[in-house]
Amino acid sequence: MVSGTVIGFFASAALFGATFLLPLYFQLVGGADASGSGFLVVPFLGSNCVGAYAAGQLARRLGRTRALMCAGVGGCALGFALLATVTPATPHVLTIAWQLLLGVSIGVIMPTSLVATQNAAERRDVGTATGMLLFLRSLGGAFGSTLVGALLAARFGTVLHGLGLSVHVDLSEMRLHGALAGVPPGAEAALKAGLTGAFHLAFMACAILMVLAGFVAVRMRDLPLRTVSAQEPAEAAVLAH
Repeated sequence: MVSGTVIGFFASAALFGATFLLPLYFQLVGGADASGSGFLVVPFLGSNCVGAYAAGQLARRLGRTRALMCAGVGGCALGFALLATVTPATPHVLTIAWQLLLGVSIGVIMPTSLVATQNAAERRDVGTATGMLLFLRSLGGAFGSTLVGALLAARFGTVLHGLGLSVHVDLSEMRLHGALAGVPPGAEAALKAGLTGAFHLAFMACAILMVLAGFVAVRMRDLPLRTVSAQEPAEAAVLAH
């Protein structure tokens, strides 16, 4: 039960971290406008739904969840690591492919962690276990978005300080404030490279979080899914007739 809630925490951090980073990346590094950025994030968001549906079907067929959890966590770590290599010169098809991998993987984890947590709990504790998981998911989302935002600001601030530039970064409004026009060409290129590096650092931090989740996933008990509560065999037998 604890393993499922911990993985749910990391999965929520990954989901909110990616949701925070991807639109910003497409606007600040890729140069897309707000509507274009939203369109480019659609593969990630849509594949979340596909992964969740597939996880439900596979869990019912397999009768267990650990293999799905490990696959989802591994896919997340790989997806974030691949996004940490993306540059403005990367073909769009590759960027979309990495988003699809990440989105499907997160979609697999989210419902599977809930099922695993509820399945491991006694019937009287299912409500408590579900509440604990949802609470940790909320904390994970706040942690993930705060972590990547802090890393972006800190890393980019270091680059600005090194270049001797004064530019205010307002990530909440998804734009750069300051007079970038007139900056020497070399400094402007270094500024763009520094911003790209900041995103790479944030994506890699999310990958590390999912590696930690992987250690939890491989050590969790692979309990068979139950269709009725083990505490109510008599009631189940009556209902079967």
